[in-house]
Amino acid sequence: MRNDAVITMWTAQDKRVWETIKASGCYYVKKEYVEAKYQETAWIFQTAYSYINKHAEKVIEKPFQADSLIWLFRDEKWAAKEKDMVIMKLNIPADQVILFEMRRWNKVLNLSFIGSDNEMEKFQQNLTKIGINDSSDLFTTPYYPLQKKAVTDSWQRLFEIEDIPAQYIQGGAWQLKNEWIGDIIY
Repeated sequence: MRNDAVITMWTAQDKRVWETIKASGCYYVKKEYVEAKYQETAWIFQTAYSYINKHAEKVIEKPFQADSLIWLFRDEKWAAKEKDMVIMKLNIPADQVILFEMRRWNKVLNLSFIGSDNEMEKFQQNLTKIGINDSSDLFTTPYYPLQKKAVTDSWQRLFEIEDIPAQYIQGGAWQLKNEWIGDIIY
């Protein structure tokens, strides 16, 4: 992709995020925001976010202020507006966003194996043989490191987005800059 390429993305953010951007010109996610939001299930999100953040650091330069990616969508319908939120239409430099397939991201969030139907069936059969019902159980025990590694290795498929309709493309950016904001919907 050319360095000057721009991609249109959408995000739903708390009004406080917009206020921060207006005041300072930029917004970053802090780790404690994730922990506060998800509380007792934060460890699941931290596992998934740690994976994608490590991958994103290889693709996009990470500002020292950022702890986690900010979620973006190619299709405006996924930027769902809730109470005290604004929808932002972004015109973001393509080299500042990492794109991935949102349905596969849901599998990562569920700590699941990503593969073809046949691969997933075979993986599940192997788990059943060792007494594991759900791949997420692999992440709550120090046992079965090879199976856990198979799950996390499969997550690389998250970034295979060729031939994926735009409605299923999600993205992440380390920051939201004021100059990237095209429209705000209150």
